[in-house]
Amino acid sequence: MFKITRVLVCLVLCSAWSASAFAAQSDNSLGRVEEIISLAQKQSLGSQKPWLRLGHYEESSSSASGWISAIHSPAFFLAENGAIDPDAELEATIRAFAEPSGNSPDLHPQCHFKGRYTWL
Repeated sequence: MFKITRVLVCLVLCSAWSASAFAAQSDNSLGRVEEIISLAQKQSLGSQKPWLRLGHYEESSSSASGWISAIHSPAFFLAENGAIDPDAELEATIRAFAEPSGNSPDLHPQCHFKGRYTWL
């Protein structure tokens, strides 16, 4: 079941990111991003082991989410509370991946966070 679910999420994400709508940031593309985030939440991707490993999350009773990252650099996280909230970091990552690359494609989050991009 997990493999089928993951394949479906992957297909949706790949089709969305390859669509030209993301480059324009139109209402349609924003709706698509929301759709992808909703699908990721329904599939609980933010609490799956591979995502937790990518964020170097460890269980913690001091965090409301129950997780805290071993990484302390704010540059590692896209969400303001990404160090303590894997779900918020996943949502911020999906949103960042949908942004146009601009004049510096090598600095785009898809390149900067290659492991996350590959897993998603």
